Amino acid sequence: MDPETLRKVRALGGEGILNENDIAEFDDATQRVLALMADGCWHCAADIRLAAGKNGTPATEGLRRMRGLRKFFDIEKARDRAFRFYTYKLAFKAR
Repeated sequence: MDPETLRKVRALGGEGILNENDIAEFDDATQRVLALMADGCWHCAADIRLAAGKNGTPATEGLRRMRGLRKFFDIEKARDRAFRFYTYKLAFKAR
């Protein structure tokens, strides 16, 4: 995992909850989804699928890659009323 993603995870409050060993156990697609979601912003399913895929090709199981992250995060889901699709963001679970 790149240092910038680790910095973002720590800024979200993940210090002591998620460490480099945990991240190393994630498969490549899950690591790419974490890198996208670590900014703490809302992301649509299309962005998540694209992050999970390779070389600009979306992965159909992109949203399933967030399942591996549920051990450490709450995944918030909200419906964008203007565009009628769901967006997702990560929040650390309360200790």
